[in-house]
Amino acid sequence: MDQDDPEKRIADLERQLSDLNAPPAPSDGSTWQPAASPPPPPGTWQAGTPPPQFNWQPAPQSPVNFGSGFTGFRPQRSRSFMWIGVVIALAVIVPVIIAVFAIGNTISSTLGGSGSPFTSTKVQLHTVDGLNGMFDKMRNQFGDTTGFRLVIYPEYASLDRPDPNDKRRKKNYDYRGGDFNESIIQTSVSSSDHLADLSKFDEAAVIANFAGAAKAFDFNNPDSQYMIVEGQEDGSLELSMYINDHGLSGWMEINPDGSVKARHPPS
Repeated sequence: MDQDDPEKRIADLERQLSDLNAPPAPSDGSTWQPAASPPPPPGTWQAGTPPPQFNWQPAPQSPVNFGSGFTGFRPQRSRSFMWIGVVIALAVIVPVIIAVFAIGNTISSTLGGSGSPFTSTKVQLHTVDGLNGMFDKMRNQFGDTTGFRLVIYPEYASLDRPDPNDKRRKKNYDYRGGDFNESIIQTSVSSSDHLADLSKFDEAAVIANFAGAAKAFDFNNPDSQYMIVEGQEDGSLELSMYINDHGLSGWMEINPDGSVKARHPPS
């Protein structure tokens, strides 16, 4: 009966397997003992023992101070960024300023040289030296001092001369700073345009009439004055002088020798 008991048979088989796996007995007659298991490493949880307790705490954090010592942003880094911005701004602005001055100088030298309106050179034409210098420039540039009409302001003048390529037309030239420069104005020659030598008058005597005209018209502080020299049909000149004093205007007719032909005071 016992041999037919399944549980007993299983127990016998396990005992036989255990005997087969056991190491041989020591030759010295001692009995074999299984080696003791090494202790588990620290922190290792073993079955049958209570699980370890973990007491986790966050690392201490310094409080954020939103006052003058606010640590959320670093003032030193902010100042560094500020100086970097200043350096970048200067690197952009300074070359622009240099370029503006360079362009201004280029324009001044290109548009008429010393006679360009961009330069500070000024010639006083209501003087004998100023008039003589202007007529000398006419001779050098055009070969003569002829023209239809010449309007002379204190610091510049406007000249009408025949178009050298078409006698039916006339060209206008602007005189500033010692040079004549051709303007864009170009019109046809009319019946009132007469070619004459515009330098054939007594410069000193004619110019002296500016002071006399202001006195004759009772002008204390004239704000503008100019003179017109025009050729006549017989080749002579007609000169007129205009003086303005803050809304009041008068003019005089002058002979080429400087004598006054007629006065036209403010009405």
